Amino acid sequence: MLDQLWQTPFAIDRDVVYLGDTGPTQTRKRDVSTMTVRASVLPTGSALASGYAGADLADAFVIMLPSGATRDINGLAKEILAHPSAWFRALLSLRDGIVAPFGIKTTSRLLNDAAREKIYFFPVLHRTATEVIVGDVDVHLDFQASILLGKALPDGRQELILTTVVHCHNSLGRIYLFLIRPFHGVVVRDLMRRAESRLQRSVSR
Repeated sequence: MLDQLWQTPFAIDRDVVYLGDTGPTQTRKRDVSTMTVRASVLPTGSALASGYAGADLADAFVIMLPSGATRDINGLAKEILAHPSAWFRALLSLRDGIVAPFGIKTTSRLLNDAAREKIYFFPVLHRTATEVIVGDVDVHLDFQASILLGKALPDGRQELILTTVVHCHNSLGRIYLFLIRPFHGVVVRDLMRRAESRLQRSVSR
């Protein structure tokens, strides 16, 4: 039953691109003329690109860095990940209480892992001059997120792309992803919108 449900294309956000076992990527279009955060094609230049095929979830969102804003990838990753809204922190607390009995790692468990470099509670897995990858490998699923500097425009702006890739290993991982999936696009958009606002203010002072 679960496997049949999981093989059904699903998208709570009309812009989100999900990849599953059903074949071609499912996409739906909307007017992006007034949007600051928009869905993006999966970036081929990311170190995560080799994991797109067969992923249970793979999506990307993009904002435009204003001319004059920092291009330091570590600082940009912190702008996106290290300043969550109060409602997101409350959602994480609720999530932790639900998943802890099932052996899925909680945010406090990740935060208390002193051996790993982190941005907020996200362990840093890989870093280059243009990309930071955070995530975790667990028995139930593997989660990775990339913050990548994308295409630079002639007017001085530049794309900043947040890509998420999840691979589930068992039924518990698939149930967990099914439950959190409706919130995923909302959370990512909020993180990026808040970062974009702070970066815009930084060049307007």
